[in-house]
Amino acid sequence: MKPLLWVLLLLLLPGVTGGLLGQGTATNSPTKSPRSTFPYKKEGRLVARFSWTDPQPLSATLTSYQVRDFQVETFAPDGTPNLVGEAPQCQFNTATKSVSSSGPLKVSQVGGLFSLAGEGFEWNHESGRLVLSNRVRTVIRLNVLPNRPSSSLLP
Repeated sequence: MKPLLWVLLLLLLPGVTGGLLGQGTATNSPTKSPRSTFPYKKEGRLVARFSWTDPQPLSATLTSYQVRDFQVETFAPDGTPNLVGEAPQCQFNTATKSVSSSGPLKVSQVGGLFSLAGEGFEWNHESGRLVLSNRVRTVIRLNVLPNRPSSSLLP
């Protein structure tokens, strides 16, 4: 095997040298696969963090992967966590920061005010566009708003 090919393989293995798809492992359990992460920064600021297990290349350019246990965390401009999205299996493109699947997706706001779930989705972080196509459920929790004085309530 050519040396360049070995280097590419090492970079892609989770937990080896903090490579392209392996920023480290979260577990050493024999029944769980190592978790890989991909931080996405814009203008030096962490905007999102993608993580997954079992990446299987779908393209010769090694930018598109079939992954399991996908999770994305988005962050507000001040660095606080904003949204968390989870999918058991999907296709992830590291070049376009897009994710798609015919399977389920769950998205929730960190404070619990909002959640969204459905089946069949396409999400592009660059454009901020999420399309959920089937069995879409949205929950907006209003009971977490501050209490109003009783005088503002209608009789």
